[in-house]
Amino acid sequence: MSGSASDPDLDAAERVLGERIGLNPDSLGRGPIAQAVASRRKALGLGKGDYAEALSNLEDERQALVEEVVVPESWFFRDRLPFTHLAEVIAPGWRDDLSRPPLRILCVPCAGGEEPYSVVLTLLETGLRPDRFRVVAVDVSRRELERARSGIYRAHSFRGSDTTVRDRYFERVGTTWRLISPAIDLVEWRQGNLLDPKLVDVLGTSDVVFCRNLLIYFHDDAKRRAVAALKKLVVPGGTLFVGHAEAGLLHGPDFRLSRSPGAFAFLRASTDLPEASNPSPSRPPQRVDSAGAPPRPRSAPGIARSSRTVPTETPQNSSIRPLSTRFEEQSLVPETVDRVSELANQGAWESALAMAGRLVSRSPSDPSAYVLLGSIEQAAGRADRAEACYRRAVYLDGDRVEALLALAGLVDARGDRVAAANYRRRADRAARRENGS
Repeated sequence: MSGSASDPDLDAAERVLGERIGLNPDSLGRGPIAQAVASRRKALGLGKGDYAEALSNLEDERQALVEEVVVPESWFFRDRLPFTHLAEVIAPGWRDDLSRPPLRILCVPCAGGEEPYSVVLTLLETGLRPDRFRVVAVDVSRRELERARSGIYRAHSFRGSDTTVRDRYFERVGTTWRLISPAIDLVEWRQGNLLDPKLVDVLGTSDVVFCRNLLIYFHDDAKRRAVAALKKLVVPGGTLFVGHAEAGLLHGPDFRLSRSPGAFAFLRASTDLPEASNPSPSRPPQRVDSAGAPPRPRSAPGIARSSRTVPTETPQNSSIRPLSTRFEEQSLVPETVDRVSELANQGAWESALAMAGRLVSRSPSDPSAYVLLGSIEQAAGRADRAEACYRRAVYLDGDRVEALLALAGLVDARGDRVAAANYRRRADRAARRENGS
């Protein structure tokens, strides 16, 4: 989207955001950016037409604008399957082989800290000692980093996650939950920008990088630069997690999709690994994630207890949505949902669909049931049916963030970027309302 000649402030803001954080204005729409400009003008006591000069002259103001537009959208164990992959495929190699150096994990961006803390809790639940891993979290927003360091969250940050894990690692403080030691001490926080060429020199390489739901907001050149940066940040043989709508950006020889459907885990190519195939299970576990999941000693937090990797015969056009539901708030029985997830992860689509369909029949006014059914339909490659389910969920609950984001991914996949941006904006507004921001 190009700026309007009648609003030089907005033009300048879009230009600064594009240069500084790679933002494609179409990904948000001009409304949120215009609101950010209006907010900053009011804070500075400026009239229309004066803000462009402030952006030009004041470095602090450029950062203040970034703070206004960043999307603080996150929650614990969001999209459970990446954490399943981390717990079942990656962590055991470090837990069982103490001769290896500590596992290095990078989360960029980290928003308010839900993702890096989810990584920490996942690793602790697998039995990995705190001195056997290092988690670094990076974000462009000082405000979000401050929120992350506090370790304090409201109930909505735990939607879809196992409350027993929350109760084990958090203490209740009024209406909020505060992460306790040692987990709160196991993340290193840094302000930084994935598009900064110096970031790689500062951080070095990591065995695992989480970079989810960031590239979708970038313009094309920023996407190219970000993928190049990720190639440098992930050690050869390491794993990169991206969002489901970003998987198509990692084409080419540098990354290849792992065999864990729905995790969107990509293996960084290594010269000592065969091309166009997953690594052999006989290879040392520290190189890559193996095709077969090793025995799982304990349940990872927020993860379906019986999920496992499935063979590559799984429909390649499937894009498994997280099977997240608000168990605490809805009528669905967690054990039943776990069974549906298990069937889906085994590729037993018809059985999973039948069970999910019965849940819908029993709870026709429950949006969680439609989100669950939609995720199975999507995983089975039935995008049109999945979209219908997500639309029904949104009809029942207009603030259903998972359904709105799923719809954004589906319509984006068929080329309707305007509709996708609209769904993302709605999801962002819904998340902000839940955040109270």
